[in-house]
Formats: sequence, structure tokens, C-alpha cells
Amino acid sequence: MSINTQTHSPIFVESIEDGYEHAFPQILNITSPILVISGASGAGKSTLTNMLSKKFGLGRLRNFTTRAKRPNEDESKTICIDEYQFTLWSEMGQIFTYNIWQANNKKYGLLTDEVETPPSGLQNRIYETTWFGNLLKSQNPDMVLNIWLIQEDREEMFRRMMSRATEPTPEIMKRLAATMIDQQYILDNQEQFLAEGKVDYLLHAGNLSPEQTMSRLSDYLADRNFIFGDAATA
Repeated sequence: MSINTQTHSPIFVESIEDGYEHAFPQILNITSPILVISGASGAGKSTLTNMLSKKFGLGRLRNFTTRAKRPNEDESKTICIDEYQFTLWSEMGQIFTYNIWQANNKKYGLLTDEVETPPSGLQNRIYETTWFGNLLKSQNPDMVLNIWLIQEDREEMFRRMMSRATEPTPEIMKRLAATMIDQQYILDNQEQFLAEGKVDYLLHAGNLSPEQTMSRLSDYLADRNFIFGDAATA
């Protein structure tokens, strides 16, 4: 990992292990609450964040990626750009952090301005990621809540990936193998990460419906009285 705190060069998070074992410097000025839904690919992050965003009226932090756009993909959470644009923004210091995922060799990044500047009228925000939850948490632990969504049903994860209709089956199998390794790493180290405050809560979706998962997380947010206050019980 190479970090230049003088010029705020993009922080390269090489892997899930890198993202949770490294001690990151505080670079960003996060002044409004961010709820991070972390999880492996196919765990159900998008479904949950869409429901939360709609229920609580949350702004979205967007991922910027060099992968191909999926059919009917919502650009409120993911923007697909070409390699040239991604490199240009990196060189200009506009990208705060990025990853190159081994499963597809595509880049995924987060813009500094989007983290530091909430949209007008949307102070509370939500963000879905695999690699950057601890990194964001390290920038302001009081303003960032990092929830890990666990889905241990391999067949359900495969079904979700297939439903995207963006990759051939061999590529999906490769993606699934990589994502299961990412998730197992979190499970193997969950006690340590919870104790260190890198992860606030592990939400086991299992056979829960999206509505049941949403209800369980809403109860947790209400208990924490974090971000949404009384709205979490709505």
C-alpha cells in the first residue's frame, strides 16, 4: 500500500485483508453521518441499501468503477467510467481510495468530494462497499457506522449474481469463489474487528427476507440512536 498524506494521493486498498488490517491516516473531513453497508458481492447489499435509502430519505455515496454497466443499473449508487477517466481523476487527487478486484480486474473507487460534501438537504447518507468500510470508519468513528451483511447461503449469492445477466457463468463462478473468501475472512476475524471498532455490527441475513433483514437492522439502529434518531423507529 502506498499512501502520500501530503498530496492526498488515492489510497490503494489491495484486498479485504488490506482494508481491515491497515492503520489508515485521517485525511477526510467527515462532518455528517454515513451508514456503511459492507458485504461480499451477492450478499444483498444493494437490496438493503435501496430499502434503507427509501425509508429514511438518505443520500447516497456512489462507487465509481471501470466495469461494464449492468442493465437498468441505478446511477445513484454506481457510476461506470472508462479507464482513462478513472486514471485522470486519480492523478488529479479526486479519488480518495480505490481497489482492483482480482475477480474481474476492474477498479472500484470513492471520490473525496462525495464523502466530504453531502448533497443539499441530505445530511444522512448510506454507502455500500466490500473493501472500504473500515477505511471510512477510520476517518471519523463517531460519524461512520460500518455494518457487515453476511449471507452464508452460497446458492442465494450465485442466484443474485446470475440475475444481473452481465457475465457468463464461468466468470460468475470465479466471482463467487473470490467473494466467499472475502466474507470468510470477516467471519474468521469478527470478534477482533468488533472489539477494535472496525465493524459495528454483523447482520446475518441467512434465510431472512429483505423485509426481515431491514427490520432487524432498523431495530439495531434504533438501539444505537445513530444517524436517524427517532426516524429509525418509523
